[in-house]
Amino acid sequence: MYRFPRHSDDVRSVYSWIRPGVAASPALMTNEAFPWMRAELAAERAVAIGRIDDAPPEAARDVHMMRTRGARSTLVLPLVAGGEVLGCLAFVVFTTDRAWPPELIQRLRLVAEVFASALAQKDADEAIRASEALKSAILASLTSGVAVLDHSGRVVTVNASWLRFRDDPAAWAAQAEVGESYVEACRRAAGAGRAQAAEAVELVGAVLAGSLPTFTLEYSGGEPVASWYTISVVPLPDRDGGGAVVAHADTTDVKRAEIDAQRIRQELAHSARVFTMGELTASLAHELNQPLAGIRTNAQAAQRFLDATPPHYGEIRSILSDIVEDDKRAADVINRLRELMRKGEPEVARVDVNDVIRGVIKLVSSDAIIRGVDITSDLAAGPLIVLGDRVQLQQVVLNLLLNAMEAMVDGTRAQRAVVVRTRPAGRGVEVVVEDTGPGLAPGAEETIFEPFYTTKSSGMGMGLSIARSILHAHGGAIRAGSDPRRGATFHFLLPAAGVSVP
Repeated sequence: MYRFPRHSDDVRSVYSWIRPGVAASPALMTNEAFPWMRAELAAERAVAIGRIDDAPPEAARDVHMMRTRGARSTLVLPLVAGGEVLGCLAFVVFTTDRAWPPELIQRLRLVAEVFASALAQKDADEAIRASEALKSAILASLTSGVAVLDHSGRVVTVNASWLRFRDDPAAWAAQAEVGESYVEACRRAAGAGRAQAAEAVELVGAVLAGSLPTFTLEYSGGEPVASWYTISVVPLPDRDGGGAVVAHADTTDVKRAEIDAQRIRQELAHSARVFTMGELTASLAHELNQPLAGIRTNAQAAQRFLDATPPHYGEIRSILSDIVEDDKRAADVINRLRELMRKGEPEVARVDVNDVIRGVIKLVSSDAIIRGVDITSDLAAGPLIVLGDRVQLQQVVLNLLLNAMEAMVDGTRAQRAVVVRTRPAGRGVEVVVEDTGPGLAPGAEETIFEPFYTTKSSGMGMGLSIARSILHAHGGAIRAGSDPRRGATFHFLLPAAGVSVP
C-alpha cells in the first residue's frame, strides 16, 4: 500500500507483504518512476497489466521500471476518499504472468475502498490532533491571558498566562475559572464595585449573542498601586459551535510609558512657549508700556484738576474712565501672556479656531509692527468649532506666525506680509498660513517638522515638531509647501467638534 503525500511528489510505502525470496519494494519512490500509472491513478482508474509486453506504448517508462525490478504482472487500484486519491493498493507478481479478471478487480476494489476509508479517518484524526496541538502551542506561547468561552459564556479552556492573573486581585476580568460563566464572574466584579465591570457584562453578552462583532475595553486596577489592563473579546465562528475568545493583557508598563511621554511632551511644549515668550519680550514690553504710560499721564492730569479751585470733577471723571480702559488693555496683555505660560494638564473643550487666531494675531501685533510685517486674516464666516486645548492650539498658530515673520527678516518692507485663512474642509477645519518670504529650502517640506531642525542661529528647532505633535494629539495633521515667488505656506487640519478621531 502506497500513500501520495499532499505536498510532495514522492510515493511512500506504508504497508507491504512480500513472499519469501522476493526482493522488497522500495519504501520511497517518485512519480517519475511510474508516470503513466500515476496519471491513471490520479484519474481514479485502475491499472491492470497481465503481461508487461501487453502494456500500452505510453507506459514504456513504467514497463522499464517493472522489468528492472523483475515484475511480470501487476494490478494497481486507487485509494479514493472524499474525491481525493490518497494512495494506491498494488499487487505485483514476480514469478509468472497473471490475468486480472473483472470480477476479481471488482472484489479488490471493495477492499481498496475499505482501506481508503480507514486512511481518510486516520488523516482526519491526525489533523484534529495536530490542530489541537497547534492551538495548545499557540495559547501557551501567548503572553496575554486567553480564555475560550462556549456559546453560553462558560470558560472551556485557558492558557498559562490567564492562570497567572489569579494572584492579581486587581485583574478582575481574568479571575474566571474553567467551567465557570465568564459573564457571571464579571457580574460579581461589578457587584464588588469594580469600575467598568458592568460595561464588560453587557459587551461580552452582546458578542455571544452576535449583536456585537468585537470589542476592546481598558480598565484600571485602582489603588494602592496603579495598574491598567485591557480585555479584547472576539466571537468564534458558528461552525465551531459559537462562543468567544477573551484576551486579557497587563498594560501597566505601556500606560505608564504613555503617561511619562505625555508629561514630557507637555513640559517640552511649555518650555517652547516660555522660549517663544522670550522672543516676544520687546514687543510685549512695548504693548504694556502704552497703557501704563497712559495711566501715568492721566493720573498726573487728574492731580492737577484736583488742585484747581474749584476742582474740575467732570474732567477728573473722564480721566478716571480713561485710566480704567488703559488698565483693561494692560490686563488683557498680561492675561494673554499668563494663558500661554500656563502649565498643567490639557483642558479639552469646544474651541473656536477663528477666536484662537484672532487672539494670537492680537498678541503678536506689536512684534509685527516692530518687524514691519503686515498680518491680515481671511477667516471663515461664523465660528469653526473643534475639540481641543486652547493653549496648545494657540501655541501652534503662534509658532507658525513667528516663523513666517522671521522668514521675511531680509525682505523689503513692502514685501513683508502674512495671511491667515480658515475654512471648513469636509468634516474638519483647515487653517492656512502664508508668507511672502523666500520659501523653504528644496526638499525641506518634511524635514522642517523633525526635532531640532532649524535655520536660525538662536532657535531650538522644536517649534514645528511640537506643533505637529499637538495637532496629531488633536486628531489633525500639518503639511508645508513652498513657492520661491510667493513664499512658504503651511496647512493644518483639525476634525470639527463631533467628528470622532481615529
